[in-house]
Amino acid sequence: AGITVNTYGTNSEQGLHSAFDFPTRYRVIQALAKEEGGKEAAVGTEAEALAEGLATHESYPEWAHPNLFFDNHDTARLGALINESAGHNNNYWKRHKAAFSFMAAYSGPITTYYGSEWGDSRGGVGTGIYDGARTDGKIDGLTTEEEDLRQYVKKIMNIRNENSALWQENTRNNLLANGTQYVDYKYDSATGNKIVFALNLATNSDSFIFNVTGANTLTDEVTGENFSGSGGAFTIPMNGLEARIMTVE
Repeated sequence: AGITVNTYGTNSEQGLHSAFDFPTRYRVIQALAKEEGGKEAAVGTEAEALAEGLATHESYPEWAHPNLFFDNHDTARLGALINESAGHNNNYWKRHKAAFSFMAAYSGPITTYYGSEWGDSRGGVGTGIYDGARTDGKIDGLTTEEEDLRQYVKKIMNIRNENSALWQENTRNNLLANGTQYVDYKYDSATGNKIVFALNLATNSDSFIFNVTGANTLTDEVTGENFSGSGGAFTIPMNGLEARIMTVE
């Protein structure tokens, strides 16, 4: 309610048209790490946390364009929050990739805090003052893991740029948000672009079963894999903490 009234305003007195999407940011952090206040999603309920965050958009006026971010100079870094987590303190690099994949599939504006694209964790958690999370930048001397994450973020952001259904607002239809299985179908009617975004929030492998009406094939834009459906029904293998951004044919 605070963001709706105090930031976006009312029909009679409009405010800002875009602001950081704190409600969804906190749910993403809770699903993959632990937020600064100590809250994290119970293991096995992470998909519901993501859906809960995006559901907050329903209370915003039509001119609102919430901007998804994970960290900035007023918050702890995603990496630090993963390290401080109780239930999600594992798979550091996979959790970064999962978070950034969700960001790449987010309808609306997004912001990345410099350094997080290679997994910086400086600044810690719990101080209440996060100037220590600032960095002068780092463009060389990256470790193998840091460079791998940076290249992954670059790739999925290029995929986002090339597929309007990912970034265009009012394109999302949730197919699954159950336990650790999260799936969105995204369709941009202006361009005809169709995307399925799937995210496995468990650390173990799983199979996702869902329907996409009229679809015959899903192509993973990251790996190049093709998956055939039957009557729009698909069974997609998912590694632990893996995301798939799949074009629909």
